[in-house]
Amino acid sequence: MKIKYLGTAASEGVPGIYCNCEFCKYARKTKGKELRSRAQAVIDGDLLIDFGPDTYQSAIRFDIDLSAIKHYLITHTHEDHFAPLDLASRGPGYAVNIVEKKVSVYGSENVKRRFEAIFEGKISKFTQETVSFVTLNTYERTQIGDYFVTPLKADHMPSELTFVYIIEKNGKTILYCNDTGINFKYNLEFLKNCSYKYYFDFIGFDCTYVTKEGKRPNGHLTMEMAKELLDSFKEIGVADEKTVSMVT
Repeated sequence: MKIKYLGTAASEGVPGIYCNCEFCKYARKTKGKELRSRAQAVIDGDLLIDFGPDTYQSAIRFDIDLSAIKHYLITHTHEDHFAPLDLASRGPGYAVNIVEKKVSVYGSENVKRRFEAIFEGKISKFTQETVSFVTLNTYERTQIGDYFVTPLKADHMPSELTFVYIIEKNGKTILYCNDTGINFKYNLEFLKNCSYKYYFDFIGFDCTYVTKEGKRPNGHLTMEMAKELLDSFKEIGVADEKTVSMVT
């Protein structure tokens, strides 16, 4: 599998939409790779993780044919991760010669409700032949095209079931571990005791807080917390020294 990170920023982006700190001013001046859009990734050119408001610009910036994307994995309903209205542009009158005539959007029941709320009424006439939604269940290993996907319960927001994803293809396994805190005990128990043996070749962590001077924030990781979580994966045998780990 080839994973390409399209965005690695939190909800305000880098530079922050209204921020004038020294780092954001440097990013505005330097541009290039210092400009970071909201968190999003694509695997093998046909599986997109999250569909936020920067998708349009990211597709242009990285020369991605969005019409060739087959599957959309959505982690949760925060608007920097899921801006579904743009999916209406796949419909007749907006797009011609699209590669994939119909795509599937995958996520939790919360994401499904958000999706259905957007595509009620007139808009659904444009999209019903081009977009469908499939509900995923926590810990249920599901085949999605050439991939097997297992949602784990993220520690991100108490009001909603949010996911991080195990993604397998051709004998390799990725854990896309964005937007979660350290409260991962329930997932560790699942990974340790489930009948299917997982092994992570690659783990991508978010490191939104970098460090909090000894504090343990909720919903995201610090560098120290990411290391702690990686060590926990190694302890239960789903990762080892060969596992490639990365923080963003």
